[in-house]
Amino acid sequence: MLKNLLNDVLGLPHITNGRKRKHEKKIQELLKNHNFKQTTLDTFGLTKAEAKDATEAHKGTPMTFVAEPCGTQSFPDFLVCDHDGECYYIECKSSKQDKITWNSGTPKANAIYIFSSGKYDKQTLSLGVELWTPEDEERCLKARLRMKEICDEIFDKECEVYVYPRPMHIDRKKVYGHPDRRSRVEKVFNHIDRDREYERVA
Repeated sequence: MLKNLLNDVLGLPHITNGRKRKHEKKIQELLKNHNFKQTTLDTFGLTKAEAKDATEAHKGTPMTFVAEPCGTQSFPDFLVCDHDGECYYIECKSSKQDKITWNSGTPKANAIYIFSSGKYDKQTLSLGVELWTPEDEERCLKARLRMKEICDEIFDKECEVYVYPRPMHIDRKKVYGHPDRRSRVEKVFNHIDRDREYERVA
């Protein structure tokens, strides 16, 4: 089951990612070691757009997972269906230090993030909702829009060159070294337990 796998993740040392995607390969290895069977997105009844948005609450075939359902450069890294059919979005992040580089993406509120910190040689967990505040999201959106406005003002339609303001979001706050790290980990496990509680009550 997923909770056992995530407990194993917390015992791992730092694993770099990069082009060889070692971090993601290790998580995939753990999924298989915990008897999760690899399958395709079709078996989850989701489109790529729905999987990428991570807004669908759904059930699927127990003990299955899809690796990179939306491609190697897109969220999520894994779509995992636990032993009771509850499905979870999992994204792997790795850093030589202790801060996340998001590139053009932003944290998905209900996704589980597995973060590998080179600075601490440790792994930790967090829900996306714990990583950014609504104010963080609003500031980043405002900055992206302003950068585009500046480029559009400087480069009119007659210009033969253009600077594309590609967003690259970088956290300034620590992840493993965050003072609420233990609380964040507990919230991940509580999130999984709540899904089961809801199932019993419903």
